[in-house]
Amino acid sequence: SLNNTDDRNYTDILNYTLKINSTENNYTYTYSLSDEDIYGVIYKTYFACLRVALVWGFGTALGEAPPYLIAYNIDISDKKATSKLYKMFGDNEEKVRGYIEKTIYYLKRHSFTTILLLSAWPNAVFDMCGVSAGLVKLSFSQFIIPTIIGKAFIKNPIQLGVILYYYGFF
Repeated sequence: SLNNTDDRNYTDILNYTLKINSTENNYTYTYSLSDEDIYGVIYKTYFACLRVALVWGFGTALGEAPPYLIAYNIDISDKKATSKLYKMFGDNEEKVRGYIEKTIYYLKRHSFTTILLLSAWPNAVFDMCGVSAGLVKLSFSQFIIPTIIGKAFIKNPIQLGVILYYYGFF
């Protein structure tokens, strides 16, 4: 709740009334929000922004389609083509190959869960998951549905909440 001592002037800030203290020729603005008030603002802002975060997640999930589609059109037994594909990720082809082979191992056993977990975790190497899914010839729906769920419904809402929490308290 707000701590105020003067009823002279009112300003509305996010549905909270701010009373301004005044002395002659010297204005002092005093206000404070309790943790409860801050949590209320965070919750209101979170739900106001949630639709945007969901659309953002849907868009980032669709942005993962190109690596999947490129790899889908490559035969995994064609060493020259896969080598070119791995080199797209940088100079350390053996490290990339090892990561993609590990991901393929898990995709063959638990494709939905693997893609869901990798897409829900904020990382910059999810393109390798898309490549792995393309190389094992998962259907587009088998790839994109867990990607959308992970990015739009898990990762982005959590990121939104963390950002608002830290912005509200720090």
